[in-house]
Amino acid sequence: EYNEMIKQIDTAQIPIVDEELARKQADKKIGQDAALGSRVVLGDAAIQNVNGEILYVFPLEHTDFFKWNKHRSTPGYITVSASNPNKVEYVTKLGDESINIYYSQSSSFGNNLKRHIRNNGYTNMALTEYTFELNDEGRPYWVVTAYKNLTVWGNPEAQGVVVVDAQNGEVEYYSMQDAPDWIDIIQPSSFIENQIDNWGTLVHGVFNFADTDKIKKTDLLLTVYVDGHCYYFTGM
Repeated sequence: EYNEMIKQIDTAQIPIVDEELARKQADKKIGQDAALGSRVVLGDAAIQNVNGEILYVFPLEHTDFFKWNKHRSTPGYITVSASNPNKVEYVTKLGDESINIYYSQSSSFGNNLKRHIRNNGYTNMALTEYTFELNDEGRPYWVVTAYKNLTVWGNPEAQGVVVVDAQNGEVEYYSMQDAPDWIDIIQPSSFIENQIDNWGTLVHGVFNFADTDKIKKTDLLLTVYVDGHCYYFTGM
């Protein structure tokens, strides 16, 4: 029954701020400090649940090689509430400890995120979706999906995650079952969209030229949270 299958979603857990608006608000926060705005730019945001609050979290990336060579790290990160666009925070400390991001996608040489992961023994693992996430204490990590293709032509399936401490560079691998609870995104949305499309179009196999019983998803894929769990949601 539909009512048994679909859980009621807390309206406070539904994002009403889109990424474009969140980025504009985060940009304004950077612009308040001229010295900061000259050395960093916003990285890719990741929407996530941090202690029950849905946030867009933006890493700060170096503007170029010369800025990285001078500073070697970026100070902190920016969060924007997904339910209140005016709630923007620039986080530079956890307690008395300053946050300095040494490992990122814009860092160079051994501090470059992808190179750092490869140098720590993950040279033959297929990796994608480099997501900047926070644990429940607000400590920043990079969460990277490890996957394998189920067919020779693709159809990727997540196997686990490689987690990198953005500050000290510590690298850990977790299987799907062993991943810490604070990690929200293991399955990239592109993987899910591909699986939904296959499920809807291959309902009667490949040789279904009459398109019998085929269905497809709507264009929009939303991220929602129910009872602390992250879901992708789409119409069919």
